[in-house]
Amino acid sequence: MNKLTIAKIASISFFLMNTACGGKDFNWVKDADIQSYQSNGEVYGELITYLDTGGMQLPSIMLPILNPKNPSQTIGQFALRSNFGADYDSELFVQLNISKIANIPGVGRAPRLPNGSAIPVGGIDTNKLLMLEVGGTKTLVYVSIDTQAKQGMLGAAVPIKQFDTIGSTLPGVNIFPTFNVGNNIRGTFGIFTGAGSGQNGFALFIDASGLLQNKAVTTLLAANNNSTTLFSEKTRSISSHYSTPMEYLDVAATSRDENTVGQHLYRLMKKRARLSLH
Repeated sequence: MNKLTIAKIASISFFLMNTACGGKDFNWVKDADIQSYQSNGEVYGELITYLDTGGMQLPSIMLPILNPKNPSQTIGQFALRSNFGADYDSELFVQLNISKIANIPGVGRAPRLPNGSAIPVGGIDTNKLLMLEVGGTKTLVYVSIDTQAKQGMLGAAVPIKQFDTIGSTLPGVNIFPTFNVGNNIRGTFGIFTGAGSGQNGFALFIDASGLLQNKAVTTLLAANNNSTTLFSEKTRSISSHYSTPMEYLDVAATSRDENTVGQHLYRLMKKRARLSLH
């Protein structure tokens, strides 16, 4: 047995001790990176997250993120990639054209997970929030950039077909431990369940305030201050659904419920299940 196989068995064993035995380590995030840059006169933001799925295999895909006001327009890319053989199993990638999303009004309502629960982030001005669909799936991408509070958030909720069996047994559960991988990158990652198809999966929410340190981004945002779009100071609500500043919440379930979810995940890990998106 080679060292890589031994390392993978150890990784799965550690994960199972913390999930199937009622623990709270449902966090798959091993590392993450956020950056912004200019290309062809437009400003982009990118998030790449490195995940340890315990042997479960996410699909390798790249799909468009759609403009909610004009679904024929692509405003970013969402991608998953399996990466067996490294220190992690998979990568989750989100790229957004900030120049384009700057012209989209915020949703103005409380953000929800696909199972109907509130996302595990407090302190969001809902007028500074977008919930974006990923083409051909039920995956949602969340972005909030608040220039007044000097804070930002990127997130994704990914419904998984194989997780529907969890929701059929135990709907309405949310397990989101917080994480901090250094370099001021912190957030929350976890599992959500629901009774319906497409209401079960995993989600990630990460502090993207670092995007505001890029001069190209701040210049773009300043140019939108006189508008009523996402980044305008005029869109800040007087009374938000949440208090500020943003807070990445540690959401736990009962030990029994965490154990049940962990047992379902164990069976998928044990057979190295190939996961598919709704």
